[in-house]
Amino acid sequence: MSVGHDLFDDSTPTGRFVRNYGNALDAVNDSGPKIILMITQMIDGDGSQDAHYAYLVKRMKFLGYADGESGTPTAAQLAVAHAWWNEFQSVNGKLQTDASVSSVLAAIKQYLAKTR
Repeated sequence: MSVGHDLFDDSTPTGRFVRNYGNALDAVNDSGPKIILMITQMIDGDGSQDAHYAYLVKRMKFLGYADGESGTPTAAQLAVAHAWWNEFQSVNGKLQTDASVSSVLAAIKQYLAKTR
């Protein structure tokens, strides 16, 4: 059996770049399920309606929801929170499975474009 571990020096610029890439992949793999568990607790209901996302709007300040702002978030803020959640679940689902899925790169690019 051959050695299956690739040891390299991450103090070099190239090695550091490669190590950072691996660390980013590890963070995505570790964080995705934790984010799902956390956000699920912030949705009031089954998540099928924009109104279920009021708490999430307040926690993530979608569309400029401000600390101390009173009242229910606007319809636009609720819709954006709902859309973000759907987008996050889509990309995370593609990244967290061993099953055959399509358009993974497209899902990643779409999520990044919508959240940057």
